[in-house]
Amino acid sequence: MHDIQEAHRRAIERNNAVASIACDNAFHATVCAAAPLPRLQQLVEFARAPIDRVRHVTVRDPAVADLTLKQHQKILEALEQLDPDAAERALRDHLDDAYARQQAAYDANVELFPGR
Repeated sequence: MHDIQEAHRRAIERNNAVASIACDNAFHATVCAAAPLPRLQQLVEFARAPIDRVRHVTVRDPAVADLTLKQHQKILEALEQLDPDAAERALRDHLDDAYARQQAAYDANVELFPGR
């Protein structure tokens, strides 16, 4: 996960939105793979395409990129400390924040998403 976090940071530095989203997806896939919920990754993959469409709108915002890295770091630190409660809180906070940001981006750019 440290390697993913570092690759994500480098992708953001290079303003490489595609690589940044790929690293973000890899981070979440790694968390999902560690969870004792075998269908969780299937659910995430099912929802990924429409979410990624909106993420291409938000990923270029430096503040969003910085916040995402900080939120991922908080999740990573909680996992390293073997603190499942803190990890769950950090992950929930990150996902709730991401959802709110993506919903706002969708609402502000609804014309970019035909067939909604």
